[in-house]
Amino acid sequence: MKIKLYSVWHPYLSHFKLVVVLLLLTSEVQTKLSLGTSTNPPPESSKALSFPRRPGFGTVGTKCVVKANHFLVKLADKDLHHYD
Repeated sequence: MKIKLYSVWHPYLSHFKLVVVLLLLTSEVQTKLSLGTSTNPPPESSKALSFPRRPGFGTVGTKCVVKANHFLVKLADKDLHHYD
């Protein structure tokens, strides 16, 4: 007695198989990528990061006309300081 096996083909079934394979590959790639990364953050410095203050901040400088996009800009009555 011979038994014939027929493969059932349906467009939705082949699409479903493709989606399953892609999901499996995606999860496998994500697992491999997550294994290479460290979950521990780098150690923090015991010293606080602070910079020295500028001596005479805002007390020295020359007044100048400020133009933006080649149009004259009106500013409030405050001094504007530019540092190089």
